[in-house]
Amino acid sequence: MEAGEFGPISYNQLFGSCHLYYHGVEPNGLTCGGVPCAPPPAGPNPDVQAINAIGVQSPHPVFSFLGNDIGGALSVTFGPTTAFDYCALPKVVATDFAVPLAPLTAGPTPPVQSDGISTTELETNIILLNLNYSQFAANTPAALSVIAWNWHEIGFTSTHRFICWERVPINLIDTRIVFGGPFFDTDSSYGNIRFTPSPLSGPTSPHLLGAIEEVTLIGRTLRTMIHASTAASPAIFITDIEF
Repeated sequence: MEAGEFGPISYNQLFGSCHLYYHGVEPNGLTCGGVPCAPPPAGPNPDVQAINAIGVQSPHPVFSFLGNDIGGALSVTFGPTTAFDYCALPKVVATDFAVPLAPLTAGPTPPVQSDGISTTELETNIILLNLNYSQFAANTPAALSVIAWNWHEIGFTSTHRFICWERVPINLIDTRIVFGGPFFDTDSSYGNIRFTPSPLSGPTSPHLLGAIEEVTLIGRTLRTMIHASTAASPAIFITDIEF
């Protein structure tokens, strides 16, 4: 076999999957950048949830070999032309969410009379992945501008950093987003949040994929984030190859 022959083959999608397990990873008090490396276990037990893969289009013909294998390291590129393996990735991702520890309603909201409280939000976890990354280099933490809006469209801004990927409680990104905090009021159990890379362009600009995990007393939900815009600069993802 020739070098590189085991690279990914273009099916016009970059395939992946995400499965989260109730007791899959215990944080054990470990911290990453001053915050817990993983959310504490919460929710119904046993509990396993999966999320649909995010398809990323390739401009190359079906069954084309993609990527570049150099010394056991596979590099896959993302950009606006056929010089790249895949099309440009999102640069801004957004989602709605429920406020941690807030009571949740399943029915109408004011001024229509509510159906009453159906459950309580235990955790709201943000999952972020930066595909502008090399496993074999000293990577600069992905810097993000974050803005969250509550039910009354009041904005709360903050900044956030991570390396490669993370799964972190939303109230560690912004401590105000919690039941009883400034973000919450009597009819504001829900909100929207948006993550924008900083810088917006250039070789260090993050290329983001995102999902949200919401855990209540009665179940767990996973959803992919909305892709609000496309990255302006190319990206490269480099990792080792395993067979």
